[in-house]
Amino acid sequence: MSLMNDKNYVLINNTTSSCCTGIFCTVCNFLLRDSDDMNVYRTWDACHTCYLKFIEARKEDWKEGWRPNEEDIEKLYEEKSRLFIQ
Repeated sequence: MSLMNDKNYVLINNTTSSCCTGIFCTVCNFLLRDSDDMNVYRTWDACHTCYLKFIEARKEDWKEGWRPNEEDIEKLYEEKSRLFIQ
């Protein structure tokens, strides 16, 4: 919500947002790109791709601290990198 005051500048009241969201996936370190990524990130701290690949089938394990190994993350990073080169 913004309000104009008599000094001709805008005051911003950001009380509608309860927390800040990062801009990079905490799993693959890729930039969050769309609303699917943002929606998943709010709950799982991961992009939509990492959610589908690593979290969806292992939600309970994820909540208990399981994370993919570096090799699996590197493979996913390489796959995602190729999408941006073409």
